[in-house]
Amino acid sequence: MVKRGNLQRELSGIGEESGEGTEIQSITMFKLMKAFERVMQRVHERQNKPVHTVVRYNYTMEGSRDYMTNFVNQEKTVSFEKIFEVCEGRIHALFLFLSLLELVQQKFMKLIMGEGRNNFIVEWNENREEDLLNAGIEVERATEENINPELN
Repeated sequence: MVKRGNLQRELSGIGEESGEGTEIQSITMFKLMKAFERVMQRVHERQNKPVHTVVRYNYTMEGSRDYMTNFVNQEKTVSFEKIFEVCEGRIHALFLFLSLLELVQQKFMKLIMGEGRNNFIVEWNENREEDLLNAGIEVERATEENINPELN
């Protein structure tokens, strides 16, 4: 009589075929533990969903812009650090910084490099209308040259 090496596999296959839809013969302790682990993982994910909270800050871009224009207009020349002395936190500093960049872009203020590294001076622009007119003329010339290259 010859011993067969795949006896366990054949018995489980016969059990699956003759079984009434149940797979009791093919269940192992490893499969049970893996199924239990997946169920527990789903329960953990369901109970620990991330919660996103929206915080409403007391700062607005309009308010910080108004503060910045009034402050720099009164002082005329202000160091960069002095602007941020009134900050209550990082978010407030961010609002002030963004309004500073916007006002510099709109030519209400000028940024001047001081001596040394990271030394900026913010200066009120008394000649804003003149700067805007000069910028407008330069923009018109540039667009005319791009549209009509034969005029050059």
